[in-house]
Amino acid sequence: QDANGGIVRVAVGEDGEIGESTRLTSFHGGSINGMDVSAVSDHAVTAGSDGTVRLWAYAEKQEVYRHKFCAGCTFVQMAPAYVDGSQRTIVAGFDDGVVRILLRCFDGFKVIDCFKPHSKKVTVVRFSPDGNVLATGSSDGTVFFLAAKYPKSPPKAPKLPGVTLTPIGFAKAPGGVSAIQWHENMKDPKLLVGCESGHAFEMKAPNWKPGQPDSVDSTVTYEFEPTATHYKFNRPVPTAMSIVEGRYPPVGDERDAADAEEKAAIIEQK
Repeated sequence: QDANGGIVRVAVGEDGEIGESTRLTSFHGGSINGMDVSAVSDHAVTAGSDGTVRLWAYAEKQEVYRHKFCAGCTFVQMAPAYVDGSQRTIVAGFDDGVVRILLRCFDGFKVIDCFKPHSKKVTVVRFSPDGNVLATGSSDGTVFFLAAKYPKSPPKAPKLPGVTLTPIGFAKAPGGVSAIQWHENMKDPKLLVGCESGHAFEMKAPNWKPGQPDSVDSTVTYEFEPTATHYKFNRPVPTAMSIVEGRYPPVGDERDAADAEEKAAIIEQK
């Protein structure tokens, strides 16, 4: 296997001379950082640290096509069915903080939007339950909100695939963002955020419609101070019994009598 993920067959003569080489197949060169599977077709999409986003026809066990970018890909997701019923819209995040919207076409991916909301790698991306907002998280410790705009469909026709995004604003987190999840009730839109530092908090999302009381005034900066509830989880204090149980896990009725006596002695010392 070469550095680019290719499986190569090399002809070697009896005298050790290297002959022609033939590439048999190709995979990601490096780690696979993201994968998603379509709910409406036999397709899967993967993202790798080699900068490629690849489409697979898993029923046929073959790669359909790929697109290579200038930075390693850290996250990939097919847009949920309520955003794109065909699931041809794909969101990909990269090492350099860039997020790209791709459209799965017959002969390759088409980049339909590209923006850079973060200064470090993109770790997670989530559409709101109503599809109006896209939230992105990054190891730079920020959560960015973008308004989603969809192409106009003819009357009574299926919704066209694809989405373009307009920035709303961003908020800082106590650490690098590792997970985000929208609340299902969009009448009071909230986002639960988990951080690499172990912090967890729930923040109110800004209004995606400009000019509203709870929208972001972006005339100077896109940064806003969110209304947030921070959660603190207390670890249980270990007891003498829990320490002993950790050292001597129960083994049923066949526990050796000598082990039981040693366990009792340890408890007595504690």
